[in-house]
Amino acid sequence: MIWIFNFPDLIFGMTGGGPNNETHIVTTWMIKITQQGDYGRASALGLLVVAALLVFAVFFLMATREKKGARR
Repeated sequence: MIWIFNFPDLIFGMTGGGPNNETHIVTTWMIKITQQGDYGRASALGLLVVAALLVFAVFFLMATREKKGARR
């Protein structure tokens, strides 16, 4: 999930939104909106992406944290 958010240029370059704009993800949608000149909406989407990545990062760190006293 985190990888998809970090490489929108790969997805956008391969599909460009695809047929009828059906293959957009949030970050490629943000690129498209920026190209249209609506920087306010694109920056709001960017903040949502940062918030979502923060949630995923915290979940990942909690899931992979080593317990105290646990044997390896």
